[in-house]
Amino acid sequence: MKKLSHNIIFNLAGNAFVILYSVLLLPAVLSTLGAEAAGVIGLYNTLFAALAFFDLGFGLLANREISKNIVKNKFDKNILNLISTLEILYWIISFIILLIIYFAAPYISENILSAETFSDKELIFFIRLIAVSMFFRWPISFYFNINSGLQNLVGVNIIKMIVYLILMLSLYYLIIVMAFDIGEYLIVIAFTNFLLVASYFYFSKKKLGFKNTLIFKYNTLKGHFTYALGSMVISTLTLLFIQLDKIYLTKLGNLSDLGIYTVLFSLSIGIVQIVYPVTYAFFPKINELIVAQKRDELLEKVKTISSILILISFCFLVLFFSFREEILSLWIGELNSEDTQNLFLILVLAGCIYATAQIPYLIESALGKVKFVMKYFIFSNILYLGCLYVFSNMLELKGVAISYLLAICLYFVGAIYLFNKNLGIKFTLNWLKNIMVNILISSILIIIIRLIKLKIIDGFLAIAIEIGLSMIIVILILVLFNSNLRLSIAKKSIEIIKYASIKQKK
Repeated sequence: MKKLSHNIIFNLAGNAFVILYSVLLLPAVLSTLGAEAAGVIGLYNTLFAALAFFDLGFGLLANREISKNIVKNKFDKNILNLISTLEILYWIISFIILLIIYFAAPYISENILSAETFSDKELIFFIRLIAVSMFFRWPISFYFNINSGLQNLVGVNIIKMIVYLILMLSLYYLIIVMAFDIGEYLIVIAFTNFLLVASYFYFSKKKLGFKNTLIFKYNTLKGHFTYALGSMVISTLTLLFIQLDKIYLTKLGNLSDLGIYTVLFSLSIGIVQIVYPVTYAFFPKINELIVAQKRDELLEKVKTISSILILISFCFLVLFFSFREEILSLWIGELNSEDTQNLFLILVLAGCIYATAQIPYLIESALGKVKFVMKYFIFSNILYLGCLYVFSNMLELKGVAISYLLAICLYFVGAIYLFNKNLGIKFTLNWLKNIMVNILISSILIIIIRLIKLKIIDGFLAIAIEIGLSMIIVILILVLFNSNLRLSIAKKSIEIIKYASIKQKK
């Protein structure tokens, strides 16, 4: 449990740097280089999501197999050969992605994107820089999955924090001080992706052994195809859930709309980025408890982690809804309007729902059951595309956001079914009751905060203090009304007191 706690804490710290970087990047690009430059960053993220199919489920497969073998305290030759084979395949896929994007750059520039600020030649150059960056970014998730399976996330996240600090300093120097264009910054992104993948590679090899040479053995994949294929489809469709709206906007060809939407989305998806390290650190533990057949302990852990996700999600929901004008004024400046605020609130609500529904899908994946999730995601994405087509024509950007919200609601319905199937109706009803209580309390808190917040307050520091104090109060109130968290805190406090008492006697 101590190792799990350390992994969660350092995963949260590592992702805090990623979120801080996102908070700084897009507004800086938007304010200094314009909406179309922000659209180039949006294109980079969208291409990464669009190519998710090529993951082939290898990352999650590596994570699952390693975490299962950790219980046995050994890594046999078959597992090491499997990881080596997956590693070779991953780098081959990375190279294929590099070639596809590099040679497709003229077509993307001329037939898909529409830009007024940049010439076709500049867009081709930017897209090819994205291709190089993608070559190094693609294997990052594979090596991160290996380290997650090894429950070796402390050193990995320290490196992540250092790399993202470099990115933030580069952002300030290149864009704000030197006023360089987006091309120079894409070069920095490619270099930092190289640093990340090299570091993750080192930490994984340090644990598995540097002497294990790269060996490609096709036979090691036998018996894993069903799970890998299912994971591939699920990972692809999950990323489509998050990125299909941006992919659709890219298809419409307006870089400015893509830039504005991406800026608002990147802030709203911060809720998911905060809960993501908790779920990611928890996945190996789920595998471990399932292999050890410790159902009662699994139920306790799932209850606690689910309560933490609900707490985080609704805390940020309250803050974003209550301080939307102040946050967006700092975030996008002159582009802040009633329309952008409404768009932002739709995206925040979707982010909150998505964040609370993570654990049921994680358990299903750990159990190796992928058929239902595959079929459900295919069905949901078909409906999602239909909604995008209808609502975007009627309501433009707001219609795209509403379509995304409806898709996430379908995702939540699937989570209810999976919890009921794997953990029983009693557990599911308790989880839903917890969510309903948080909805009620959050609604009351939003109304109160918007009524009593200081209207005359101005300046970044003053607004930050007001939001910070509100966050502390909101967390305390939500914990107070969360029976699962109250019980967990009480148990942990008793353990600490007992440990301190024993230590004092010694």
